[in-house]
Amino acid sequence: MAVAFAISFCLIAVTVFIHFWAGVPVGDLTRDPVAVTGGAIYIGFLSQTGIFFWAASAAVCLFTAHVLARRPDVVPVGGFFFAAGLLSLLLSIDDVFLLHERLLPGLGIPELVVYGTYVALILFWLVRYRGIIMRSEYVLLGMALVFFGISVMADALNPDVPGRVLLEDGAKITGIVSWLVYFFRCGAHELRNDAGRPGFW
Repeated sequence: MAVAFAISFCLIAVTVFIHFWAGVPVGDLTRDPVAVTGGAIYIGFLSQTGIFFWAASAAVCLFTAHVLARRPDVVPVGGFFFAAGLLSLLLSIDDVFLLHERLLPGLGIPELVVYGTYVALILFWLVRYRGIIMRSEYVLLGMALVFFGISVMADALNPDVPGRVLLEDGAKITGIVSWLVYFFRCGAHELRNDAGRPGFW
């Protein structure tokens, strides 16, 4: 109960802070963007759907890491899931609040630097847990990373290129879904192992 109330209080406090700091109406901070703008309900359909998959990925990874925390014999595997959960959470926050497109460039941090930071974090994670990854269904992970790369390259194209937006966002959602499927499979196998049935690692 304390954790639930603490998290809720922090979110409400941030809302109140932004309201007074930026002079934004409270309703603009609490309601759905479509309700605030008066747009059609299908506006941002693919992007909004991607948020669900990012959130599911973070939840699967963090839950699996939490379950494995009581098993000292699988500390590296727990770390693998915990780091992946934080990475999924970071990327989902970027997606929701347009960190690399609007927020951070507005603070003077170029979009290229943000992309470079994400790539560095992913590479560090890949190298740090390469042994675990190579024993997993890594083709799914590779598929996710390839489609993320396609999305980033499409983003760099001239906006007037026909089909650029669909290529960028289509590749992105394919990458996110592949990312979730990979970690869902990994988490399911590891939790079966934790329950005493044949596992994955």
